[in-house]
Amino acid sequence: MLATVPLTLLMAVALPTAFDTTGIHFAGAYLAVNLWALGIQGRSLWGDPLTRTAWLHYVPLAALAPCLLFAGSLLGGGLRVGIWTAVAAFQIGSALAAIAMLIAIMQAITVRSYERRTAASHPTASGSASRR
Repeated sequence: MLATVPLTLLMAVALPTAFDTTGIHFAGAYLAVNLWALGIQGRSLWGDPLTRTAWLHYVPLAALAPCLLFAGSLLGGGLRVGIWTAVAAFQIGSALAAIAMLIAIMQAITVRSYERRTAASHPTASGSASRR
């Protein structure tokens, strides 16, 4: 993540005039930082099928927003404001989707853990049921 520090500094410098002259600098840095962060998240979550599924559901919305922000930076005036407002909605939507997936993952992990504990404490229960 340290590699993104110069980009975040560029975002900070470009922010005051992002709606006028430095929109493309702000949006380009924002796009690069977000895609880099998504890549790091994906790399760390890829090993477990549950977290991989959650990440794959989350990443399209999370990646679309910075791309739209960059596209909006190429436009001026009201179009830029409109697209950047839509980007804010996308970011909120992707965060809510991530929360929903996190809840589903936590439930799946809880069920999996309970099933393993039950199977370990009653090893013959499943075998006797299949013999009947």
